[in-house]
This record gives sequence, structure tokens and C-alpha cells, in this order.
Amino acid sequence: MAKEIMKTNDIVFSNRTFRTSAKIITYECIDIFLSPYGNYWSNLRKFYTSKLLNATQ
Repeated sequence: MAKEIMKTNDIVFSNRTFRTSAKIITYECIDIFLSPYGNYWSNLRKFYTSKLLNATQ
């Protein structure tokens, strides 16, 4: 059931509001964990999966 909820509401959960402390710690939320869903997030995800999380390197 949780898997279905996350599949159908993934964009709702990813577009959450940010606290001031999170913005300060992460340099205006530029990391993949706190950045809002959009082009920037998609590009970060592609980079992480192709370069950093690739097992062949």
C-alpha cells in the first residue's frame, strides 16, 4: 500500500516547503535531497545515477 501511495503522490511529496535552517545548511537547497522537483532535480538525479552510483567505475 505504501508503494502505491508513493507512486501516485511522488510529486506531491517532492514539492514540500523548506525551513530556513534547511536552506542555510544546504546552500539554498541545491542538493538532490532537498531541491524541488523540476529540471534541476532531474539533471541531478541523472548525474548521480550515471556517474556517482554507477557500479562499473
